[in-house]
Amino acid sequence: MPEGSLPGLEVDTCFLRRLTTLARGRGLSVDPRAVGTRHGFTGDPVSLATVLAVAAEIGLPARHHRLDWRGLGALRDALPALMIFRDQSTAILDGFEGEEAEGGPAAVLVREDGDDDEPGEVTRLSLDRDDLGPLWCGDLLVFDI
Repeated sequence: MPEGSLPGLEVDTCFLRRLTTLARGRGLSVDPRAVGTRHGFTGDPVSLATVLAVAAEIGLPARHHRLDWRGLGALRDALPALMIFRDQSTAILDGFEGEEAEGGPAAVLVREDGDDDEPGEVTRLSLDRDDLGPLWCGDLLVFDI
């Protein structure tokens, strides 16, 4: 889907913490407070267009996609990605486990909250389709890097 194609989609500002983690993992220096101030973040959710603008500004140009479970498998070479949940929160999608008979992964590997700033090994939570379904409606950002 083209950028800004979902005008009603809003994202919790927790996305900035996740983007900062991804940027630092690529050797980019990001000051999340300065970015938040520049964009006038107050803690209220922001538009998808704002999320995409911030990602580009910090060196992580991204595209929004809305996929079903089977479409996730096509992202294997594009990870990590940023999942946007129904409640407007976000998580880093790091990988997949196995494959279902009808396509798509058997489970997704989502970075455990709290590991964003921890050096060393990252803990991942494995979620199958039944676990993730109530939380995620298919929105995610894929980075053009």
